Amino acid sequence: MNLTAYSQDTEPRRIERLNRIKTVMELYPDRAGPVDGLHDHKGMLTVFYSETPEEEHLYFARDLWSTLEFEPLIEFKPSESFWGADKRKKFFVVDGGKL
Repeated sequence: MNLTAYSQDTEPRRIERLNRIKTVMELYPDRAGPVDGLHDHKGMLTVFYSETPEEEHLYFARDLWSTLEFEPLIEFKPSESFWGADKRKKFFVVDGGKL
């Protein structure tokens, strides 16, 4: 699972908290789903999936992130391997809208 963060060289805490999320996701792969990567951009988590996730996978990621952020911001995107030749942005939807 690839971990990246905005200003990761000057703000190593971002990668540290992504590592905490990654550890939990690896402990519960059935609940996490097909996660390829995580990115922290100024407190907003982007979760990249290699396959279409189930709704429960999206909620699991949101709930994990909310343990680390007071008002969690999160988006879900297909990973590069999921896109293939189609580079258009796609978002996974939960409850009729993005979380």
